[in-house]
Amino acid sequence: MNEKANDWLAVKALFEACLDSAPAARARLLADAPSPELRDEVEGLLRTHEAADVLEQGAAAWAAPLFAADGLDEDAAGERIGRITEQHAKLVKAIGIKAD
Repeated sequence: MNEKANDWLAVKALFEACLDSAPAARARLLADAPSPELRDEVEGLLRTHEAADVLEQGAAAWAAPLFAADGLDEDAAGERIGRITEQHAKLVKAIGIKAD
C-alpha cells in the first residue's frame, strides 16, 4: 500500500474512533494523533459531520426550541409567531386592524 492510502486509513480510523467517543475521550484521541496534519484533517471532518447532523434534523427541529423558549403553546401552532408587543398593539390599533 502506498503512503497516501496509509494516511487515509489513519484518518479514517481516528475519525471513526472519535465519532464513537465522549467529548473528553475524543479530545485525548486527537491530542495523541501521530501528527498535527492528521489531527487537523480529522478535526475538519468532525466539524463537517456535526454540521451535517444539524442539516439532517430539518428546520422544524432546529427552530422548535426557539418557539418553546418564547412561550408558544403547541395548541396555538399556526395562529401567531412570537409575542404581541406594546408597539405592535399600538400599530394594530392605529391602522384599524381587528386583533384576534
